[in-house]
Amino acid sequence: MQRLPIVLACLAASILVSDLQAQSLQERIRIVREQRQQTAAQQPAVQEPESQQIPLKLRKIFDEATFDAMPARDVFEWWSSNTNIPLVIDWNGMELDGIDPDQLITISLKSIPAKNLLMIIMQQASPNETLIYETTPWYLQVMTKRQANRNTVVRVYDVADMVMQVPNFTNAPRMDLGEALNSSGSSGGGGGGGGGGSSTGIFGNDNENNSEDKELTKNERGENLARLIRETIEPDIWQENGGLYASARYYDGRLIVNAPMYVHRQIGMPESKPYQPNTIPGRQSSVGGTQPAPSFQKTSGVRD
Repeated sequence: MQRLPIVLACLAASILVSDLQAQSLQERIRIVREQRQQTAAQQPAVQEPESQQIPLKLRKIFDEATFDAMPARDVFEWWSSNTNIPLVIDWNGMELDGIDPDQLITISLKSIPAKNLLMIIMQQASPNETLIYETTPWYLQVMTKRQANRNTVVRVYDVADMVMQVPNFTNAPRMDLGEALNSSGSSGGGGGGGGGGSSTGIFGNDNENNSEDKELTKNERGENLARLIRETIEPDIWQENGGLYASARYYDGRLIVNAPMYVHRQIGMPESKPYQPNTIPGRQSSVGGTQPAPSFQKTSGVRD
């Protein structure tokens, strides 16, 4: 009985120590949590990559866009300032291609997306020479097709399924029910005569051989595909058609295309094995992919 108070005292002490340790652990957890919250508050907010911001900015809706005989250079600068998208235009190169930076632009539109407005501005700035644009993670570049043609990108497309040879069963048996009924009727008694000396059975003449065109090999099908692209997509730019920069060739189930990005967008096939030497990492077109660095990077609105 004398030992009972001692045991109870020891038990109470151990409980007290446990409570203190638990409180101490909770206190440490609370301190660490507060420190982490303070550290997170001091760090700058994570922003979306520009590669995601620019497509979003192109969707901006202008309540009103009005230009009354304003020079093209100033209109491009206004568009860049109001969309917060850095705009790069090589005006020296544009002038060599016949584009006048002082071409007057007159527009009066309401509730128009920034992308559509840019397309209209480019059309009025260059009535005779087609202008295109390419987006990067950092800026948007406006250029002529001639300028774009000098910045080619190599892409490899897997076309093995497109050049695969599918069997063409032209000699499949043909069922002639009329001939079968006539044969069975003339046999008499439904026995096993089966049509006498007729050389054609129920499935037609088994010895009939139809003339067939020669089957194309995979290489021939691949070359035909490359030629189809060269004939239907920007025919004038291909080296095989007398152009200076672009080429499209077939090799071992793959189509190897060296062409500007606007041509790759028109091809519209998924890339198999990209290879872009001397390019800006992450440069994006409106359909995705990388794009080489422009030879000039001069901001719109700065007069030469």
